[in-house]
Amino acid sequence: MHIYLIGAAWVVGIALVAGLAAHLTRRFTERDGRAENNESAGQVFTIVGGLHAVLIAFVLIGLFDSVGAARDTSYQEANSLVATVWAGDELPGTTGARVRELAMSYTHQVINTEWSQMSSGAPVNTAAGTP
Repeated sequence: MHIYLIGAAWVVGIALVAGLAAHLTRRFTERDGRAENNESAGQVFTIVGGLHAVLIAFVLIGLFDSVGAARDTSYQEANSLVATVWAGDELPGTTGARVRELAMSYTHQVINTEWSQMSSGAPVNTAAGTP
């Protein structure tokens, strides 16, 4: 949430500076030729606005692709963990029990430690499930 507040402050600050600059320019410049300047400036602002829209579209597409890739990776990891436990069920005696134990250890490490580290932005400990 903190980054959203900083971003909003930058946007509002830049808008205020631009508005002040426009007001001062309009107030202290000559009125002759202003209509011609406004016509050409309007065309420039149309082009710049269109380019900004395209840029924002690319940024949003990249963001949604990243979120989708993260979702797909998490589903793949969960499916792999289930497959590991099922494969461990087919192993004899203590080997199967050890596979299940390691899978549960890994699961608890991810849920109890890594998710909280990721949500707080801290570096994630990569030793999950290590015997």
